[in-house]
Amino acid sequence: MERAMISLSFDDGRRDNYRVFRDILSPRDLPATFNITSGFIDGTLSPDEFNCKTPPLTVDEITEMYLSPNCEIALHGDRHKNTEEDIETGAKKLAKWLGVPDDTVFGFASPGGEMTAEALDSMENYGRRGLLYMRCDMRILRQRRLKLFARKVSRIIKFPPIYRYAFSDTLMTDCPDRTVYSDLVLNGNTASQIISLINLAVKKKAALTLTFHTIAFTDDDDKWSWSAEKLEKVCDRLVALRDGGKADVLTSAELYERIR
Repeated sequence: MERAMISLSFDDGRRDNYRVFRDILSPRDLPATFNITSGFIDGTLSPDEFNCKTPPLTVDEITEMYLSPNCEIALHGDRHKNTEEDIETGAKKLAKWLGVPDDTVFGFASPGGEMTAEALDSMENYGRRGLLYMRCDMRILRQRRLKLFARKVSRIIKFPPIYRYAFSDTLMTDCPDRTVYSDLVLNGNTASQIISLINLAVKKKAALTLTFHTIAFTDDDDKWSWSAEKLEKVCDRLVALRDGGKADVLTSAELYERIR
C-alpha cells in the first residue's frame, strides 16, 4: 500500500445520517458507506427492538444518497440479524428502493459484529445471495488480555496512546476472507482518540474503517451517539491527509477492493 486508506461507515439508516451526508461529508467531498436496516426504514422493525432512539431515513433520502458518487449503500439486515433469511429480505427491499436488479451484490455490515467469516462462507455455500464483503467489529491478533484491558481503561482515561494501542490490530493491509474489521466509535470516545488511530494508519500505510451510529447535532448522552462537532474534527483531519497525499478516503467497498 502506498498510503493509508480510511473508510467512514454509518449503521442502521438513522435520520441524522442524511444531515451528515448533506452538511458534513458532501461539502468536504468525503465518501462514506451507509448500512441500511431495511425493516427500520419501512417500519416493520420498531426502534425499540434494537435500542434506537432516532427516527429512520426515508427511502427518498437513501436513494438520493445512493445516486451521489461518494456514497455506498450497504446491507445491515432487515430485522438487524445475521441470518441468511434476514440478509436476503433486506437485500431485496434495498434493490427495489434503489431501482437495481434483484440479484445485486451488496456489502454487508454484520449487526453487532457477530457474524464470522466461516458463517459467511457457509451461508453462501447454499447458493443464495452473494455478499461483496462483511464488515464486523475490532479484531485482536496478539496480547488479547492487555488490549481488552486497555480498551476498558481508554473509556476512563482519554489518553490517545492507550486507545491507539487497544485498537491497533483493527488496522488492515489485506483481506483474504472478505472480512473488513472496524473501530466502533461510541459516545465516550474523543476526537483525539480517533485521530490518533487514523494517524497510526497513516504511519503504517494501513486501512482503517470507522463505524458510527447516531451523529448528534445537539447534546446527546446515548451510548451509540457521537457529536457532529467531533465528527467534523475527524473529517477535517481526513481532508488534510487526503489533500496532502498521505491517505485516501474511500467507501467500504472501495477499501475492500483495494486490499482483497
